[in-house]
Amino acid sequence: MVKSELGEFQMEADQSDQEAAKALLRDVRGIKSDILDEQTRYWRGLLGDRLDEMLSSRAATEYSFLDPEPRIRQGAFSLVALHWKPDFRIESACRRAVSSDPDFNVRAAALSCLIGLYIRIRN
Repeated sequence: MVKSELGEFQMEADQSDQEAAKALLRDVRGIKSDILDEQTRYWRGLLGDRLDEMLSSRAATEYSFLDPEPRIRQGAFSLVALHWKPDFRIESACRRAVSSDPDFNVRAAALSCLIGLYIRIRN
């Protein structure tokens, strides 16, 4: 039995296959870690010192949807889409941003929230 972050699965395998599977899982964990690090660097570039507060408070993140700075709004929508996971409470804010925010990147980030919300509903 092999256990991973992706679940458990059974393999009929000899020792070398099991070692190869373990090595593959280590690689996947390393890639996941690299992606999370890159994501954090991206958010830090948009949000600066506000990132720490927004990672610890969904309310602070959602409040930032109304910030006058486009990069802060973009970061807030991105954080909700990828860190906090969108729910129906923010649907109207996302729709409003998609249809009327003057900044393209903010509209794209708000759209990713809506897509995430609708995917979660479908599943």
